[in-house]
Amino acid sequence: MLRQVYWYQPTYLALLPDGKIAQPGAHTQNPIGDLSRTGYTETFDGTAQGTIRALRKLDFVTQGLSAGLNYSFDRAFNYRMNRTQGYGMYVWDEVTQSSKLSLGNDSNLEPITEASSSPNYALNFELFLNYQRQFRKHNVTGMVLYNQRKRVIQGAQYGKPFFVQGVMSRFSYNYDNKYFVDVNGRYDGSENFPKGSRFGFFPP
Repeated sequence: MLRQVYWYQPTYLALLPDGKIAQPGAHTQNPIGDLSRTGYTETFDGTAQGTIRALRKLDFVTQGLSAGLNYSFDRAFNYRMNRTQGYGMYVWDEVTQSSKLSLGNDSNLEPITEASSSPNYALNFELFLNYQRQFRKHNVTGMVLYNQRKRVIQGAQYGKPFFVQGVMSRFSYNYDNKYFVDVNGRYDGSENFPKGSRFGFFPP
């Protein structure tokens, strides 16, 4: 559109005296016609998000032990609708003082010519055990967490889901807050890798 305006000479008419779209010289497009007579596009966007969390103390098993879960979802929706319309360009006849069709044809607004939707979503699930306890000057903490994530993007690889699974563990010990030991690692998997090589252990 900006290019059309750039080459539109000051001597070119945008509209003729009778309101018809003027043909600008030998050009095949008119900026006014493209802006007002070619139809329109409507786009609707929506997003839904939610999170569920639960935590349960398990002191009846052993003091300092707890369990919990997190579940979240994220859904995005996009709907696109197109309706097209054509326009003719005219030249002015000074003899008859009327316009004459030079290029194209005027047409009414067409019914919906294109409608598409792309619902994308992501699901995330976590389940964990957590332990924290102090024995005089000895402090012990530990955690084991399972994570699973599913993500679907419509149009990407024909809407094939993306999966990630993993288990993370961490153990920490300190004596009198002076001497510390930390051990942690992950065992993760992804469908991005071939069968037989999708899971692996990842130390820190």
